[in-house]
Amino acid sequence: MGNALQKLGQKLLDEPQPFSCEICMESMLLPNKKFKNQNRCVHPFCIDCIVKYISVKLEDNVVEIPCPYLSCNQFLDPICCRNLVGPELFVKWSDKLCESYVLGLTHCYCPNWNCSALILDECGGGNAKRSQCPNCKRFFCLQCKLSWHAGFKCEEGGELMDINDVAFGVLVERNKWKRCPNCRRFVSKTDGCKIVKCRCSANFCYECGRQVRIHLCGCGCDSPDSMIINCVIAKNIVRGTSEHGYAVLPVFLYIFNGLNLGPINSLRFYEESGRFIYYFMAFGASIRGYAHMRKVVAVDGTHLLGKYKGVLLSVVTQDTQNHIYPLAYCVVDKENDESWGFFFEKLKAFVVDEPELCIISDRHAYTLEEFNDYFNALKERCPSAAACLEHEVGFEKWSRAHFPGNRFNIMTLNIAESLNSMLCDEGEYPVAAIFNLIAHKFGEIFRKRYAKVNNSKTTFVFVAETILRENMTERDKLYVNNINRSTDEFTVLGYGRSKKVYLSRRSCSCIKYDLMKLPCAHAMAALHLKHGDEYGTSIYNYSSQIYSKESYLIAYLEPICAAPLE
Repeated sequence: MGNALQKLGQKLLDEPQPFSCEICMESMLLPNKKFKNQNRCVHPFCIDCIVKYISVKLEDNVVEIPCPYLSCNQFLDPICCRNLVGPELFVKWSDKLCESYVLGLTHCYCPNWNCSALILDECGGGNAKRSQCPNCKRFFCLQCKLSWHAGFKCEEGGELMDINDVAFGVLVERNKWKRCPNCRRFVSKTDGCKIVKCRCSANFCYECGRQVRIHLCGCGCDSPDSMIINCVIAKNIVRGTSEHGYAVLPVFLYIFNGLNLGPINSLRFYEESGRFIYYFMAFGASIRGYAHMRKVVAVDGTHLLGKYKGVLLSVVTQDTQNHIYPLAYCVVDKENDESWGFFFEKLKAFVVDEPELCIISDRHAYTLEEFNDYFNALKERCPSAAACLEHEVGFEKWSRAHFPGNRFNIMTLNIAESLNSMLCDEGEYPVAAIFNLIAHKFGEIFRKRYAKVNNSKTTFVFVAETILRENMTERDKLYVNNINRSTDEFTVLGYGRSKKVYLSRRSCSCIKYDLMKLPCAHAMAALHLKHGDEYGTSIYNYSSQIYSKESYLIAYLEPICAAPLE
């Protein structure tokens, strides 16, 4: 019997459970869509986002890729990710891993001019001298990197090297060898493309000597970089050049306003030179939908990768399904006080500064445990500053862990960071194309989310219904005592602790009721005592109506239409 129960429990654990990806915030149900980092860690990430995350990290030359979960210190297992990223990306990752491990050891190159093989100091310590090249079988000195000088010290060999340098300089001049702009070593090209890859992994043009990613010397060969040029030309044909992206912004603004109801746009540029400074855009659908959102917003910026760089500022919130809900975007020339001031000034047109509003703008410690760890460290380093922050200023004025406002369960910048991950492909597009693709992407998302919830038969959205069911189940383990029916105050006992529930104020001393605006397990116990076995119908009256299906549908009712830029 015990084994049967154990197998049943394991079967339930193995069954696919719905989850929301921490990067794209989309709901996932299929088990093959959830990423598992072997036996190292398991976090709710979808496979598509993990593959994109790995690709971005490898582009940044990050070899040991950390888990994207904020508080996880594990690294992604390349073998576990092999079937996910595809053979091309896996080979690239493997090559970078091998290169980092090899170059991390003491190494040199065979000094014999017709060999130049890579040689590792496998004995370690760097004390070896007489070494034999495994490729050409010749001996050389591992210390001074010269052919083996039997009977001479390395210092004497150095004198010989100085003499040889003069002769080597003559050879450089005669053969027109080029120096690598990265490691400053001379490179000789015998044939092939003018794009040369040095041993230090730097690519540079053998004709002009410049280190380049996209070769523009006009060699006309089918090198990888010339393929990149063709790709860039194709992108320019499809989406326009970077200059065109800024030039058509007024036209894009006019067309977009005609297709969408009541958006907010603002374009700022220097009057004398006409140079671009800022462009702000908020969807009309988001402006009116924000009234049905929780008043907690996250602001963040991400660097653009186009020719003229810049920064894309964004402000988003989460809907009651824990999905990203876009509010406004702004492209600025640089991230500073002036650009953020412009952004917030335009944002005030519909995100009203009210007591309930909570703005999350950085990743400070947001749990009491984390906060206490950091604050205790501050006490040790600077007791006077800690005393001032604790007693004179007050934790609630500056700490998110002690913030008393309505933050619901939104405590980190994950929603803004997730948005940046969603838009990572668009970062190199021209500005007008970036805004248009954002409109297209969220137009599709709005339509799908509306259809999904509209077909449901629940009173509240799925996430809220799940939380309520879990709290109702937890209620069975609690006991209600010390009842004051006149004030709707209850003392709930369970797990060796007591909590105070105030139904009339929609509050509980466990704070969960106050944060989520949904009855916690303690409040469920109080409601059961007050309304009896039929208390289930009263739960919705003691919950925030922002979780209702009707409120959610209104937020996604209006479409977002992209503009035909062609």
